[in-house]
Amino acid sequence: MRYPKSQKGNPHKLTIDQHIFPKACIARFIGENGTVQVRRKNGEQDLWLVPGSSYFCARRLWDQKAEAFFMKAIEDRYQEVARSIVTGAVNTLDAVMTAAVSDL
Repeated sequence: MRYPKSQKGNPHKLTIDQHIFPKACIARFIGENGTVQVRRKNGEQDLWLVPGSSYFCARRLWDQKAEAFFMKAIEDRYQEVARSIVTGAVNTLDAVMTAAVSDL
């Protein structure tokens, strides 16, 4: 698949490789070696990748402001709820938590 290119030097600081699933969520599954095991459906050999690997990214071109401000606020609220669940502090979501994890 061909992807549009940013202008030379990416002067508008567009986000190009965007994680499909938040890196913080992927990091929850790292092993002792700092990588996560990726089992591929096609039967090829498993991969062991760091959470920041481009394997977990899609190629996009969008404004960094949208990524850094609008999307970051949504992800931060989501991650706060996720951390509470992982640590065992929460086992039932209230209305605020439900809104945080289902924000579009």
